[in-house]
Amino acid sequence: MCELFAVSADHSIDITDWLRTFFSHSDKHPHGYGLAVFPQHENKGYSEKTPDMDDTPEILREAVQASRSEKLAALLSQGFAAQNAIAHIRRATVGNVEPVNCHPFMLRSMAGRCGTLAHNGTIFSYSPLNIYYHKQLGETDSERILLRLMDLLLQRERQLGREMTREERFTLWEDEFERMAPGNKLNILFHYRDTLYVHTNCEKTLYMLEGDGLCLFATVPLDSCPWKPVPMLRLLSFENGCLMDCGRCHGCAYRENPEDLKYLYMAYAGL
Repeated sequence: MCELFAVSADHSIDITDWLRTFFSHSDKHPHGYGLAVFPQHENKGYSEKTPDMDDTPEILREAVQASRSEKLAALLSQGFAAQNAIAHIRRATVGNVEPVNCHPFMLRSMAGRCGTLAHNGTIFSYSPLNIYYHKQLGETDSERILLRLMDLLLQRERQLGREMTREERFTLWEDEFERMAPGNKLNILFHYRDTLYVHTNCEKTLYMLEGDGLCLFATVPLDSCPWKPVPMLRLLSFENGCLMDCGRCHGCAYRENPEDLKYLYMAYAGL
C-alpha cells in the first residue's frame, strides 16, 4: 500500500532526520510522494478566534520515487522544520502513476478553508463516495474521501447558517468514519484548521511518538525512541502536539485479505 508521516507540535521543530528515514522507504513505495507543510500558528486556540488567518499549505508532490527526487533531496539538504506537516509515499492500488494521484490531496471549501488528506489503505466498497468519481481531479479513492469529508462540512454549515465549531466538526467526521470503516482499510491523516485528525483500523499500521508539545505519526517507527501504536477504531484529533478529542470505538477492524486486492485490480482493469 503506502506509508504515512505527520507532525503536530506547539512550535516549529527540525524533522529532517525523520523525513529522511521516512522517504528512504520509497524503494518499496515507488509510485510518488508528497509533503504538505502548514502555516505556523503557535498561539493556541487561534483557529476559532482568528477566522481570517491563512491556512493554505505548501505542497510538494511528484509521481517519482522519493529517494530519486532531486527536488526533495535539495529541500532536505537545507534542513527542514515544521510545526504541522503531512507526508506520504505511494504504492499504487487505485489510480495511475501521475502527479494528480499523489498524496496529500488538498481541497479549499466554499468558506475558503483548506482540507488536506493522506491515506494508507483502500476503499473496497462505500457507495456514498461514488458521486465524486466525476468531481475529482485524479482517480484515487483517497481523493474521494477528502471530497466527501469537505462536502459533509459544507452541507452541515449551510443547514446551520454558520461555521461549525471544532467540537461539531469532530462529531460530524467521527460519524462518517464510523460509516466508512466496515470492510475498508482506513488509515487517514486529515488536516483542517490547525487540527490533525488521525484514524486507523488496521493493527500495527500506524504508530505515534509523543514528546513535550509534540506528536509524530508514522506507518512504522522511524527511530529507536518508544513509538507506540495509535489507538485503533476511533477518530482522534490533535492540536499543538496535544490530544484534543478521542472518539468512540466503532469496532470495525480491517484485516488484510489478498482476495480483496485481487478483486479490486480486476474491477479497476475492467475485467
